[in-house]
Amino acid sequence: MSKARASLERNRVIRENARQDYERYSHLVAGGMVSQEEAEGFRTKAATAAADFAADRALVENAETQLSYCTLKAPVSGRLGALAVDRGNVVKANEATLVTINRVTPIRASFTIPEQRLAEVKQRLTRGEIPVTIEVAGAAGFTETGSVSFFDNSVDAATGTIRLKGVFANEKKRLWPGQFVTVSLTLDVKNDAVVIPAQAIQTGQKDPFVFVVNAEKMAEGRAVTPGPTMGEMVAIERGLQVGEEVVIDGHMRVIPGGKVEVKTGNTPGPDGKAQATPPAASSHPLPGTKQ
Repeated sequence: MSKARASLERNRVIRENARQDYERYSHLVAGGMVSQEEAEGFRTKAATAAADFAADRALVENAETQLSYCTLKAPVSGRLGALAVDRGNVVKANEATLVTINRVTPIRASFTIPEQRLAEVKQRLTRGEIPVTIEVAGAAGFTETGSVSFFDNSVDAATGTIRLKGVFANEKKRLWPGQFVTVSLTLDVKNDAVVIPAQAIQTGQKDPFVFVVNAEKMAEGRAVTPGPTMGEMVAIERGLQVGEEVVIDGHMRVIPGGKVEVKTGNTPGPDGKAQATPPAASSHPLPGTKQ
């Protein structure tokens, strides 16, 4: 590189000197002091010097380009992983991976939804961004809120799902590439919704139903219309009122019109050990239940 630049500088000086000689002899030709032939000789020298200078400049530019290939600049910022090659290793262009860079701020999560929910999600998209929440389980679990940033253009025929991606600021860098998380989409907010545990809902011949415990502690089968689900809780669109109790365990032993004994705490199990028996659950409103 230094040699190419030195040659360029030398030819620049030669070019300038040849140009000045030609200009001087051009004035002498006009005064009749030198012949036209002599002036043309200096013009030829000036043109040759200019061509040599242009060739050296091209060599310098090529050397600078080749030198730039010795430095690799990542197109994105992020966190480096383990180096795949060490200094001195021989690698080929476009064949070896030197290092993997993962962007963590912001970070994206990829997930799928059943095609049966596609219409709901597309309808929600017409109203703007869809909030998405990530939940990380464990003792040090946490949640992170973001929005849907990608909606695939086709349904996977093999799985019957469609892929979405959510983007999260991840300012505290708690989310990590490759981490498994639980993703929730917020399609709508239902205030004062009646919700019950999902295990209380039974499958009937016509409609889903639940066993309601009336004031006389008797079981009554009642058809319900389940709504959106949030974790282990299901919102009930029709069929239940706030404060009514439903059976959540022991459905095989429940008879419509029969007495229901609500058990709480620990009761002896078949092996003589204590076991927890879930009580009947009350339907109750949860402000801002998410779908």
